[in-house]
Amino acid sequence: MGERSRWHAIIGPTPALVQSEICTALDRRFGPSPVLRAPLQIFGKGYGHVFRTSADDTFARIYEAVGPDLEYHLLANSALSRDEERTRREHLDYWTGKFVADEQHFADVTAEEGINGAWLDDVARGTEFTALLEYLDTDLAERGLVNGALVLAGREKDSLTEFLREVPTAWNQAEMKRVQHADRGRRWQDNDHYDINPYSVALTYCDALVAEKHWADKIQRADLHAQNACQVMTTADELRLYLAGISR
Repeated sequence: MGERSRWHAIIGPTPALVQSEICTALDRRFGPSPVLRAPLQIFGKGYGHVFRTSADDTFARIYEAVGPDLEYHLLANSALSRDEERTRREHLDYWTGKFVADEQHFADVTAEEGINGAWLDDVARGTEFTALLEYLDTDLAERGLVNGALVLAGREKDSLTEFLREVPTAWNQAEMKRVQHADRGRRWQDNDHYDINPYSVALTYCDALVAEKHWADKIQRADLHAQNACQVMTTADELRLYLAGISR
Protein backbone atom coordinates (compact mmCIF):
# COMPACT_ATOMS: atom_id res chain seq x y z
CA MET A 1 0.00 0.00 0.00
CA GLY A 2 1.45 3.33 -1.00
CA GLU A 3 -0.43 6.35 0.29
CA ARG A 4 0.26 9.89 -0.80
CA SER A 5 -2.79 12.09 -0.22
CA ARG A 6 -5.69 12.65 2.13
CA TRP A 7 -8.37 12.42 -0.59
CA HIS A 8 -7.35 9.20 -2.28
CA ALA A 9 -5.98 6.80 0.28
CA ILE A 10 -6.61 4.82 3.42
CA ILE A 11 -8.28 7.10 5.93
CA GLY A 12 -7.62 7.08 9.63
CA PRO A 13 -8.67 4.81 12.48
CA THR A 14 -12.48 4.64 12.38
CA PRO A 15 -14.54 3.62 15.43
CA ALA A 16 -15.18 0.22 13.78
CA LEU A 17 -11.45 -0.41 13.43
CA VAL A 18 -10.54 0.75 16.94
CA GLN A 19 -13.37 -1.34 18.40
CA SER A 20 -12.21 -4.39 16.47
CA GLU A 21 -8.61 -4.07 17.67
CA ILE A 22 -9.69 -3.55 21.29
CA CYS A 23 -11.92 -6.62 21.12
CA THR A 24 -9.04 -8.68 19.74
CA ALA A 25 -6.73 -7.48 22.53
CA LEU A 26 -9.33 -8.29 25.19
CA ASP A 27 -9.99 -11.71 23.64
CA ARG A 28 -6.31 -12.54 24.05
CA ARG A 29 -6.42 -11.59 27.73
CA PHE A 30 -9.85 -12.74 28.90
CA GLY A 31 -11.14 -15.13 26.26
CA PRO A 32 -13.77 -14.58 23.54
CA SER A 33 -16.44 -11.96 24.06
CA PRO A 34 -20.05 -13.20 24.40
CA VAL A 35 -20.95 -10.64 21.70
CA LEU A 36 -20.16 -11.83 18.16
CA ARG A 37 -19.01 -9.27 15.59
CA ALA A 38 -18.49 -9.51 11.84
CA PRO A 39 -14.82 -9.77 10.78
CA LEU A 40 -13.22 -6.48 9.81
CA GLN A 41 -12.21 -6.18 6.15
CA ILE A 42 -9.72 -3.47 5.15
CA PHE A 43 -8.88 -2.23 1.68
CA GLY A 44 -6.94 0.79 0.49
CA LYS A 45 -6.60 2.62 -2.80
CA GLY A 46 -3.40 4.56 -2.43
CA TYR A 47 -1.30 2.33 -4.72
CA GLY A 48 -2.99 3.62 -7.86
CA HIS A 49 -2.71 7.21 -6.69
CA VAL A 50 1.05 6.97 -6.21
CA PHE A 51 1.51 5.95 -9.83
CA ARG A 52 -1.19 8.31 -11.17
CA THR A 53 -3.37 5.41 -12.30
CA SER A 54 -7.04 4.72 -11.72
CA ALA A 55 -7.45 3.42 -8.20
CA ASP A 56 -11.20 3.06 -8.81
CA ASP A 57 -10.44 0.28 -11.30
CA THR A 58 -8.33 -1.50 -8.68
CA PHE A 59 -11.08 -1.19 -6.09
CA ALA A 60 -13.71 -2.40 -8.53
CA ARG A 61 -11.68 -5.53 -9.28
CA ILE A 62 -11.31 -6.29 -5.55
CA TYR A 63 -15.03 -5.83 -5.00
CA GLU A 64 -15.94 -8.01 -7.99
CA ALA A 65 -13.56 -10.74 -6.84
CA VAL A 66 -14.97 -11.07 -3.32
CA GLY A 67 -18.62 -10.48 -4.23
CA PRO A 68 -21.22 -7.93 -3.12
CA ASP A 69 -22.74 -10.16 -0.41
CA LEU A 70 -19.79 -9.71 1.95
CA GLU A 71 -20.15 -7.12 4.71
CA TYR A 72 -17.43 -4.49 4.45
CA HIS A 73 -15.97 -1.86 6.72
CA LEU A 74 -14.13 0.08 4.06
CA LEU A 75 -11.30 2.33 5.19
CA ALA A 76 -10.90 3.89 1.77
CA ASN A 77 -12.67 6.46 -0.37
CA SER A 78 -15.47 5.36 -2.65
CA ALA A 79 -17.06 7.41 -5.39
CA LEU A 80 -18.70 10.40 -3.69
CA SER A 81 -21.33 12.74 -5.05
CA ARG A 82 -20.60 16.46 -4.95
CA ASP A 83 -22.80 16.93 -1.85
CA GLU A 84 -21.21 13.95 -0.12
CA GLU A 85 -17.74 15.27 -0.93
CA ARG A 86 -18.59 18.68 0.52
CA THR A 87 -20.01 17.10 3.69
CA ARG A 88 -16.92 14.93 4.03
CA ARG A 89 -14.64 17.95 3.66
CA GLU A 90 -16.58 19.88 6.31
CA HIS A 91 -16.40 16.88 8.64
CA LEU A 92 -12.67 16.48 8.04
CA ASP A 93 -12.04 20.21 8.52
CA TYR A 94 -13.80 20.12 11.90
CA TRP A 95 -11.81 17.13 13.19
CA THR A 96 -8.58 18.48 11.75
CA GLY A 97 -9.06 21.75 13.60
CA LYS A 98 -9.83 19.88 16.82
CA PHE A 99 -6.79 17.62 16.38
CA VAL A 100 -4.40 20.53 15.85
CA ALA A 101 -5.87 22.52 18.76
CA ASP A 102 -5.68 19.53 21.12
CA GLU A 103 -2.12 18.57 20.19
CA GLN A 104 -0.83 22.14 20.33
CA HIS A 105 -2.50 22.61 23.74
CA PHE A 106 -0.79 19.42 24.95
CA ALA A 107 2.53 20.69 23.60
CA ASP A 108 2.13 24.13 25.24
CA VAL A 109 1.09 22.73 28.63
CA THR A 110 3.83 20.09 28.81
CA ALA A 111 6.45 22.65 27.75
CA GLU A 112 5.23 25.17 30.35
CA GLU A 113 5.26 22.50 33.08
CA GLY A 114 8.71 21.25 32.09
CA ILE A 115 7.45 17.77 31.20
CA ASN A 116 10.19 16.19 29.09
CA GLY A 117 12.02 12.94 28.47
CA ALA A 118 10.57 9.77 30.04
CA TRP A 119 7.96 11.85 31.88
CA LEU A 120 6.67 13.21 28.56
CA ASP A 121 6.61 9.68 27.13
CA ASP A 122 4.39 8.50 30.00
CA VAL A 123 2.02 11.46 29.76
CA ALA A 124 1.67 11.13 25.97
CA ARG A 125 0.90 7.41 26.18
CA GLY A 126 -1.48 7.94 29.08
CA THR A 127 -3.37 10.56 27.09
CA GLU A 128 -3.79 8.15 24.18
CA PHE A 129 -4.96 5.37 26.51
CA THR A 130 -7.57 7.72 27.99
CA ALA A 131 -8.91 8.35 24.48
CA LEU A 132 -9.67 4.62 24.18
CA LEU A 133 -11.85 4.46 27.29
CA GLU A 134 -15.07 5.23 25.42
CA TYR A 135 -14.64 2.03 23.40
CA LEU A 136 -12.83 0.06 26.07
CA ASP A 137 -15.45 0.46 28.81
CA THR A 138 -18.17 -0.91 26.51
CA ASP A 139 -16.15 -3.98 25.54
CA LEU A 140 -15.12 -4.69 29.13
CA ALA A 141 -18.72 -4.36 30.31
CA GLU A 142 -19.72 -7.08 27.83
CA ARG A 143 -17.37 -9.38 29.76
CA GLY A 144 -18.59 -8.21 33.16
CA LEU A 145 -15.34 -6.31 33.77
CA VAL A 146 -14.22 -2.73 34.46
CA ASN A 147 -11.04 -1.06 33.17
CA GLY A 148 -9.30 -1.79 36.46
CA ALA A 149 -9.08 -5.39 35.21
CA LEU A 150 -6.26 -4.26 32.92
CA VAL A 151 -4.15 -2.92 35.78
CA LEU A 152 -1.66 -5.28 37.41
CA ALA A 153 -0.73 -4.50 41.01
CA GLY A 154 2.75 -3.04 41.22
CA ARG A 155 2.91 -2.58 37.42
CA GLU A 156 0.12 -0.06 36.94
CA LYS A 157 1.85 2.12 34.36
CA ASP A 158 3.51 -0.74 32.48
CA SER A 159 0.35 -2.83 32.29
CA LEU A 160 -1.64 0.01 30.68
CA THR A 161 1.21 0.75 28.26
CA GLU A 162 1.33 -2.93 27.30
CA PHE A 163 -2.39 -2.94 26.58
CA LEU A 164 -2.10 0.20 24.46
CA ARG A 165 0.61 -1.58 22.48
CA GLU A 166 -1.88 -4.39 21.78
CA VAL A 167 -4.20 -1.92 20.01
CA PRO A 168 -1.88 -1.33 17.05
CA THR A 169 -3.37 1.68 15.28
CA ALA A 170 -3.76 3.52 18.61
CA TRP A 171 -0.20 2.59 19.57
CA ASN A 172 1.18 3.77 16.22
CA GLN A 173 -0.65 7.07 16.57
CA ALA A 174 0.46 7.52 20.18
CA GLU A 175 4.11 6.89 19.33
CA MET A 176 4.15 9.24 16.33
CA LYS A 177 2.61 11.96 18.49
CA ARG A 178 5.04 11.22 21.33
CA VAL A 179 8.13 11.61 19.15
CA GLN A 180 6.72 14.76 17.58
CA HIS A 181 5.95 16.29 20.99
CA ALA A 182 9.58 15.81 21.97
CA ASP A 183 10.53 18.21 19.12
CA ARG A 184 9.58 21.46 20.82
CA GLY A 185 10.54 23.72 17.95
CA ARG A 186 7.70 22.76 15.59
CA ARG A 187 4.03 23.71 15.92
CA TRP A 188 1.28 21.28 14.97
CA GLN A 189 -0.27 21.74 11.52
CA ASP A 190 -3.33 20.55 9.58
CA ASN A 191 -1.15 18.25 7.50
CA ASP A 192 -0.12 16.38 10.64
CA HIS A 193 -3.71 15.18 11.02
CA TYR A 194 -3.89 14.18 7.37
CA ASP A 195 -0.66 12.18 7.76
CA ILE A 196 -0.86 10.59 11.21
CA ASN A 197 -4.31 9.08 10.80
CA PRO A 198 -3.73 7.08 7.61
CA TYR A 199 -0.14 6.23 8.54
CA SER A 200 -1.25 4.65 11.83
CA VAL A 201 -3.55 2.32 9.89
CA ALA A 202 -1.14 1.64 7.03
CA LEU A 203 1.70 0.72 9.39
CA THR A 204 -0.49 -1.99 10.91
CA TYR A 205 -2.12 -3.48 7.83
CA CYS A 206 0.26 -2.80 4.94
CA ASP A 207 3.57 -4.33 3.95
CA ALA A 208 4.91 -1.01 2.68
CA LEU A 209 4.12 2.65 3.22
CA VAL A 210 5.16 5.67 1.17
CA ALA A 211 5.19 8.44 3.78
CA GLU A 212 5.93 12.16 3.90
CA LYS A 213 9.58 12.64 4.91
CA HIS A 214 8.88 14.35 8.22
CA TRP A 215 6.65 11.53 9.46
CA ALA A 216 8.81 8.81 7.95
CA ASP A 217 11.56 10.10 10.25
CA LYS A 218 9.23 10.03 13.27
CA ILE A 219 8.04 6.50 12.41
CA GLN A 220 11.62 5.27 12.22
CA ARG A 221 12.69 7.04 15.42
CA ALA A 222 9.80 5.34 17.25
CA ASP A 223 10.81 2.02 15.61
CA LEU A 224 7.25 1.55 14.36
CA HIS A 225 8.39 0.23 10.99
CA ALA A 226 10.22 -2.62 12.74
CA GLN A 227 7.43 -3.29 15.24
CA ASN A 228 4.89 -3.57 12.43
CA ALA A 229 7.18 -5.23 9.86
CA CYS A 230 6.29 -2.44 7.44
CA GLN A 231 8.76 -1.08 4.88
CA VAL A 232 8.70 2.72 5.12
CA MET A 233 9.86 4.84 2.20
CA THR A 234 9.39 8.40 0.98
CA THR A 235 9.31 8.30 -2.83
CA ALA A 236 7.51 6.43 -5.57
CA ASP A 237 10.91 5.34 -6.93
CA GLU A 238 11.64 3.54 -3.67
CA LEU A 239 8.26 1.85 -3.89
CA ARG A 240 8.93 0.72 -7.47
CA LEU A 241 12.20 -0.88 -6.36
CA TYR A 242 10.44 -2.54 -3.42
CA LEU A 243 7.68 -3.94 -5.64
CA ALA A 244 10.22 -5.11 -8.20
CA GLY A 245 12.05 -7.00 -5.44
CA ILE A 246 8.98 -8.82 -4.12
CA SER A 247 7.70 -9.70 -7.61
CA ARG A 248 10.76 -11.80 -8.48
